[in-house]
Amino acid sequence: MLNKQKGNMYGFVDATWNTVKGKCPHDCSYCYMMRFGKQAELHFDNSELKTDLYKYGKNQFIFVGSSCDMWAFDCPSFYRSPLKGSWAYKTIMHCQKFPENKYLLQSKNPQWILNWIGYLRKNFTIATTIETNRAYPQMG
Repeated sequence: MLNKQKGNMYGFVDATWNTVKGKCPHDCSYCYMMRFGKQAELHFDNSELKTDLYKYGKNQFIFVGSSCDMWAFDCPSFYRSPLKGSWAYKTIMHCQKFPENKYLLQSKNPQWILNWIGYLRKNFTIATTIETNRAYPQMG
């Protein structure tokens, strides 16, 4: 389901869309999903692939995966890989059916998103967040 943006994290985002649902492996203390209580097991919601990403018109900026990081290290590698059938593949291919929108992909592990550069068009933006209370060995 495409949801109108209500939060204030990114003022430029018009809507959010989540194909990967359930408990995010990062378990960030500030995550807005905490207010919804205990989350289900991490899973892919195939019904989201029927979502009309032009529901609110064209030229929308859609935050894909606002409720869970599909590139988290704890997600099985197949799910985040550039292989047909993976969660990330199905999600990105659906976005490409709606090329007049812009898409925000965000992860604490943007190096996994970089595996997708060949699939991402100019209408995709890659972002990352870090927390000051965690160590990130990959950042040195």
